[in-house]
Amino acid sequence: MPARPAGECSSDAGIAEEASPDSPLDKVFKRKILEDYQAGIDGSTGAPVKVGVTFEAFQIGEPRINRMTPQGLEFVKSPVGEKIYPVKTRHTFCRVYNNAITRTLYEGRYDCVKDGHGDWTCPPGPGHRILGYR
Repeated sequence: MPARPAGECSSDAGIAEEASPDSPLDKVFKRKILEDYQAGIDGSTGAPVKVGVTFEAFQIGEPRINRMTPQGLEFVKSPVGEKIYPVKTRHTFCRVYNNAITRTLYEGRYDCVKDGHGDWTCPPGPGHRILGYR
């Protein structure tokens, strides 16, 4: 196995650990965003071997309610009436590969909501974009 590149690819303090039911929403949402990035570590050739997320800005907006629209339920896997929290971030997503480290700066937009099992999910929303590379 080739030597790993020098450097670090860490995450904000505390978000790598599982959030508890009484954790503040910002920690829960940051953790869910990190988990989505960690899903890309699947052991396949060319996949990263480690990832990290550091947040420069993180803002939770006023929640809206999951409702039926003419196209159907806004969040299909979430119950009607569940609160949807809009989240705006500026964060760096770091990936460690066997021979390189990459860092991508994002302006993130997420909609965080509980699914039908009561678990939080934070899929990217409209306006999620790459700002540059570091």
